[in-house]
This record gives sequence, C-alpha cells and structure tokens, in this order.
Amino acid sequence: MTDDVARLTSAASAAANDRPIEATLLAWAALITDAAEGVRAVVVEQSGRPPSDFFAVLEQAMPGPMPTSQPSESAEAWLLRCRDALLSLLPPAIADELAGKLLDVIDLHGIEAPTAEALASYGAERTGGLTAPRFAEAKRLEALEHMEIAQALRVQADVNGAIREAYASDLASAEAYLVESAAATGDTLLVAVIARWALISSAISQMAALPADFTLAVAAVRMTILGALNDADAQRLRTQLAPI
Repeated sequence: MTDDVARLTSAASAAANDRPIEATLLAWAALITDAAEGVRAVVVEQSGRPPSDFFAVLEQAMPGPMPTSQPSESAEAWLLRCRDALLSLLPPAIADELAGKLLDVIDLHGIEAPTAEALASYGAERTGGLTAPRFAEAKRLEALEHMEIAQALRVQADVNGAIREAYASDLASAEAYLVESAAATGDTLLVAVIARWALISSAISQMAALPADFTLAVAAVRMTILGALNDADAQRLRTQLAPI
C-alpha cells in the first residue's frame, strides 16, 4: 500500500461516523488509486513497457462506472463489488496479476452504501449548489481577497496574521482549481476533489512549525500543498496561486 492509498483509507475511516457519503467516496478513491498504482507496477515496472501503455490502459478501463448500491448493502460490501467491477475492465493478464492484491476492505464502521441520488446530491452540496465554473470563480475571488488582507497585515507587521490569510488564500485557490479540473473530466461527484483535498489536508497536518518570515512561510505552505498533488496538477495550480 502506497502513502497516498494509506492516507485515503485513513481519511475514509475517520469520516465514516460523521460524513458517511464522503467516507465512501474517499474509499472509492483509495481503491482507484491502488488499482492505478498496481497497473503501473505491472505495465511499466515489471513488464518494462513505456508509460504510454500504462496511460492507455487507464484511459480505456478506469475508473469505470460505479455499480449501483443495493438496498441495505454495506459500504464495505459495495466497495468490494466496485473492486471486482474494476478488475473486469482491465486486460485479463493485468487483472490476473492484480487479483488478490487490491484493497480487500476499508473499515467504514458498518455504514450503508449511498444511493445514486445521495451521491449526486453530495456532489451538488460540495459546491453550495453552484456550477463548477461559478464556484471556481467565487473561490478565486476569495483567494485574492485573503491575499490582499495578508499584504495589509504584513505592512502592519502582523506577520502571523499575514501568514494565516495567505494560507487561506492558497487553500481557496486549490479548491477552485480542483473543482474546475474535476468538472472538466466529467467527475460530477467530485471524487477527485474530495480525494485530493484529503491528501492536501494530510500533508499540511504533518508540517513542522512554519518559519517566522512571511515569504518563507508562504513558500513552505505552497510546497506542501503542491507536493500532495501529482506533477501535472501541481504545475497547473502553481500558476493560479495569488501573487505575493
């Protein structure tokens, strides 16, 4: 199990009691991440094929549609069906190699699998009912406002306050980017947003104390946020962070 899969499964288990739908989506994201990393290991590392072959498999087979939950089905049982459905979409040789290696179970404390209606509602609630473009626009404006406050506090020698506002600005920019990018790929449930947000939150929670210098502190926060994402997402988000 890689670090990202471990972080996602931990986040899913932690959310199960209070946020069952989010927990289920995090567990689904952990399963997809585990499968993608397994496919990469088989195709690129074991077989020595080029990365383009790995991406071709992902494009053709993953993540695939979520199976519809059954009445009173537990989230754990539903996830196992999701895993089996995912394996069935992979080329047989790769599926055989991964069988028995993907996540067997994630502790979701016995919660029920969400219905399709509940999942759709959750996706809409995540953006406060706004469309993805409107949500992203609002968050980018929020990011600029936070950074303006940060700069004003910096001038007033309130470095701690300035750092807090800059941090809030970067989180708003990250949320705008994640929602917009998920919508662009047809991820209406915003699974990628929930998963990447969990990875960012986990990375931030493990940060050491920030430097007392404003510029160095902002750089450390940004490095942590960007480091929690894949290279492509990190490069795109970096260009959208409010200037300091």
